[in-house]
Amino acid sequence: MFSDLDLLKVNMDLDWSDITNEYSRTYLFPNKLDSPFERPLVAVTIEQPVMLNVNYKSGGHRIIDNFGEGWYIPAGWVALHWEGWEEGMPVYGF
Repeated sequence: MFSDLDLLKVNMDLDWSDITNEYSRTYLFPNKLDSPFERPLVAVTIEQPVMLNVNYKSGGHRIIDNFGEGWYIPAGWVALHWEGWEEGMPVYGF
């Protein structure tokens, strides 16, 4: 499934979900700066995510991308946008 990744570095004791159907996922956070020149939301985009672990106690998301990079997205995001590889195809199953 993830043949190009070095899974020896991944904690497989965690419950990981396959999200290879996503081309990208973008988390939107409220901007906590008081400057009127700042955007109201800050975007964090992860290109080609392949594995997702959700910590239901903290609300944080652990993500591994196709480049072998690990990401941690803390709770507090106000929106999540998925983009699939194929136009018009759903990228989530709930």
